[in-house]
Amino acid sequence: MRRHPDLLAFSIVTVLITFPLLMGGDEFSVLTQYYDNGRSGVNPRETQLSTSNVNANQFGKLFSRTVDGQIYAQPLYVSNLSIPDKGVRNLVYVATMKNKVYAFDADDPSNSDPLWQKDLGSGVPWQDTGALAPDINGEIGITGTPVIDASTETIYLVAKTKDSNTYVQYLHALDIVTGAPRPYSPVVIEASVPGSGDSSIGGRVSFNPLKQLNRSGLLLLNGTLYIPFGAHADSDPYHGWILGYNAATLQQVAVFNVTPNGGRAGIWQAGAGLVADDRGYIYVMTGNGPFNYHIGGKDLGDSFVKLDSAKALSVVDWFTPYNQDYINERDLDLGSSRPLLLPGTDLMIGGGKEGTLYLLNAQNMGHFQTGSDSQIVQSFRATAGLIYGSPIYWNTPEYGPMIYLWPANDSLKAFRFVSGFIQTTPFAKSAKAIPIPLPGAILSLSADGNKAGSGILWAYHPFNASAHHSSVAGVLRAFDASNISKELWNSQQDVICDDPGKFAKFVPPIVANGKVYLATFSNQLVVYGLQKSSQRAPIFTSAVFSTTGLSNSLFTSEMTLGNRGSTNAALDFTYTAAFGGGSASSSVTLPAGQQIIPDAIAYLKSIGIPIPDSGNRGGTLAVRFTGLESCCEGAVAIRTTTPVPNGRVGSAYAAVPTTMALTETAYLCGLRQNFRDRSNVAIQNLGMPSDGDITLRLTIFSGEAEAPVEYALPDQKLSPGGFLQLSGILHSSGLSLTNGYVRIQRNGGTAPYYAY
Repeated sequence: MRRHPDLLAFSIVTVLITFPLLMGGDEFSVLTQYYDNGRSGVNPRETQLSTSNVNANQFGKLFSRTVDGQIYAQPLYVSNLSIPDKGVRNLVYVATMKNKVYAFDADDPSNSDPLWQKDLGSGVPWQDTGALAPDINGEIGITGTPVIDASTETIYLVAKTKDSNTYVQYLHALDIVTGAPRPYSPVVIEASVPGSGDSSIGGRVSFNPLKQLNRSGLLLLNGTLYIPFGAHADSDPYHGWILGYNAATLQQVAVFNVTPNGGRAGIWQAGAGLVADDRGYIYVMTGNGPFNYHIGGKDLGDSFVKLDSAKALSVVDWFTPYNQDYINERDLDLGSSRPLLLPGTDLMIGGGKEGTLYLLNAQNMGHFQTGSDSQIVQSFRATAGLIYGSPIYWNTPEYGPMIYLWPANDSLKAFRFVSGFIQTTPFAKSAKAIPIPLPGAILSLSADGNKAGSGILWAYHPFNASAHHSSVAGVLRAFDASNISKELWNSQQDVICDDPGKFAKFVPPIVANGKVYLATFSNQLVVYGLQKSSQRAPIFTSAVFSTTGLSNSLFTSEMTLGNRGSTNAALDFTYTAAFGGGSASSSVTLPAGQQIIPDAIAYLKSIGIPIPDSGNRGGTLAVRFTGLESCCEGAVAIRTTTPVPNGRVGSAYAAVPTTMALTETAYLCGLRQNFRDRSNVAIQNLGMPSDGDITLRLTIFSGEAEAPVEYALPDQKLSPGGFLQLSGILHSSGLSLTNGYVRIQRNGGTAPYYAY
């Protein structure tokens, strides 16, 4: 560890963080990544969520918004936005890797359709980039987090596209109210600088739209938009670039290349955006690449770099670790994380894959020194793991300034910041570590200033597998920011209700006005917040009541209703007739405990469900629980016994809870068609009435490699609760298969479905 106490870190008090603008009223807006241009990672105006109400009884998943692709860019949020013919709304903006941009109502669970969506062209298959491994799976489209200018109501973003065999990156400026392009939008991203480095021609290095990746978030500073670029898994040739554009005209006004006479040194920072202070300086950490700046060269691999935005991104200061050669040779990017400006000081911190944290004076960064880093304020090994998740700073009411870090393969740690230095022994640790290599946890913090009991540290990380080259399950956790050994809540406590889906690599959760917005790789934005017990996300169980069975026998049914909670629950039954009779709903109260109903049909008729007395009584039954603290506390089971003469109509298919609902393409295997064995398929819309209709496409495939068959059935449209059994599916198609399977695709609507 190296310290320089003579640098009087607090002698110059400068506010280095520009907080987001408010769009009206007192509600908070998230207009840029990590909340502000200093990338503090803190929402300091969260008044609804606290350490007393973020718990398994009061907090959980409220709803989700479905999009068409994986979400690599942090969502943005605008409060109190006036929408023509719709009034004042809070909107959340989501951009996907399929180059789609969505504007959703941020609050209303039933308003699932986007207010607008924009298609910005086809993305680029990751294989086209030349990368040897899929650090990004599937298409590459909008990767870097956009930025919003509140004063002009404009969102800026970069879309990577492929048209035939042409690769182009575009800068787009869209109206946040309508999605319409602003004047001059889009513009093709192009640039070149003098240099003899990789891919140079005639003494100039040009921007390569295929090889360069906008992974880091965009920066809007003093009317200029700054876009950083790195690469795809070190697929050469590439450079680190920052391009500046006039936000009004979209004309290019500045270009910076990290290695004009070399190569690599990308700017990716695990997705974190460029950092700026209120003096107009921009700070960046670069990745692996050559370094010769200290001997008169122009290459700045593995370095902290300070740029002057008023002078076309000229370098005004820098720091490079003494062991840069070692870092570079072993792929230990310094730039695997971002700088963090410490409020009220001239200090900043940052660390990379080597696990070392550096504390620098932003007015005298230290340049390079052979043999040690003793010329800077402080450096120490903070973890044996790798730092991807950027550090977070908060001034706790009890213990003063704290720096939070959750590296890969390590525990969450909180370091106190005292008298201008970081105490190298963690003040506190989480009880759990992440026992997987990549990428650790991505952090965000919400608080009401530094009010006691308001600070919550949010951590998003893979649940049980590495996210390096795969899309894996994720978990969201909440900790008391004043005592991180105390975990308040996590999405695994009630996994049936609160599971977020697949982890979105490097994307921080954002908190705004009592809600937490979480990007996923499950093609969904998931929204968490406070909920009254009566508003807890209900269980939805569906079952099918059939006609008479073989030889006109009827089925016997027995229904069991379970309430494992400590209070009464409300049950809503909805019966939808398929062939005859009526459709109706009825509600009952279920005390804590278990109720066994020997005759389900008779019971349902007794509470007003109009199931016919005779004839074809096919239909679906939906059972919804509310008033439970957890979805795990309610259960429905409908048991079908052996058919007997004079029996009662029963359940022909098992009940299906929403935890088994499908949203993506599904496959049913083991289809057969012969004299004794014929396969049927049943499909059902599990959505609520507000979810609307869905359309499902079924395609049959044979299992014989020698004679493959592919046959598409007509699309099937189902209303909420609607059920359809495709009797003799193979027979009706004219196919005769000894084995095969069917693919079910949702090609219309957004409601979940089930197939069996």
